[in-house]
Amino acid sequence: DDVSALPIIVDLDENSLAEFGQWPWPRYRVALLLRKLKELGAAGIGLDMVFPEADRTSFVALQRDILKDFKIRADLSGIPAPLRDHDRGLAAVLAQGPFVLGYKFILSDEERPRGEPFLHPINVLTVGRTNGLHDSDFLFKAHAVVGNLKIFSSAAPASGFFNVAHDFDGILRRAPLLMVYNGQFYPSLALATLMRSLGTDQVTLKLTRAGVDSLQLGRTSIPLDSKGNLLIHYRGKSRTFKYISAADVLSDRIPRERIQGKLVFVGISAAGLGDTHAIPLDTVFPGVEVHATIVDNALSGSWIKAF
Repeated sequence: DDVSALPIIVDLDENSLAEFGQWPWPRYRVALLLRKLKELGAAGIGLDMVFPEADRTSFVALQRDILKDFKIRADLSGIPAPLRDHDRGLAAVLAQGPFVLGYKFILSDEERPRGEPFLHPINVLTVGRTNGLHDSDFLFKAHAVVGNLKIFSSAAPASGFFNVAHDFDGILRRAPLLMVYNGQFYPSLALATLMRSLGTDQVTLKLTRAGVDSLQLGRTSIPLDSKGNLLIHYRGKSRTFKYISAADVLSDRIPRERIQGKLVFVGISAAGLGDTHAIPLDTVFPGVEVHATIVDNALSGSWIKAF
């Protein structure tokens, strides 16, 4: 099967950090990157990163620190409003485009919640016989979140989790498309970005007595395992999908036709910053390309049948 031409990856790679400085970038630069992707016509933009704390490089944050340490009030009157508070500037961009924020669900007691858990549940219709169990009993349940600041999550139109499910041997073969948190259904980053591009906020979950059978999104039926995981059909080793350096987007070196109408995932591959996984075909596979692969599977209808 052909790899679908839709998902592409905008990568905060070594070149981006060499050209624009170390990560984390000031939020005004993240906002600039996202605005340029929107202006280039991306159909949906999923962010494989999370913003749980305020930007300490904001002029308002520096003004506050200088006042606290030196009892001097710095004058910000000559600085344009969007640049005074980088977080407010990023929130303003998120509110105006097809953006999907990422977050991480906490499934064990080992991790500390961060950020503010303001999330975007979706409507899930369920069909099928379930032996009297509740519809959500088959899915993974989260009990806390590493989430974004509310200024971002309340501005963005959608969000999704980027948890995946490694097998016992440490290999990543499957990923949940839905999870339950506080009695509501939440989509993965890949599913939420796909839904955003299709303009829908509803899916149908087909259940049997053994568990989940499939997920219906528009006219596409996606086969899942009994826990609601997609068995990922990898298309090759890492970098099977098109990667574009974030530096090239920021420097206006990317022609519109490379982004227009595409589903974009923004992630980090720079050494020591991005998450990587061992998959059946590769030992170091970027997490952001997992999301692109899931979207590709859904768009091309190329499935590994789940058991």
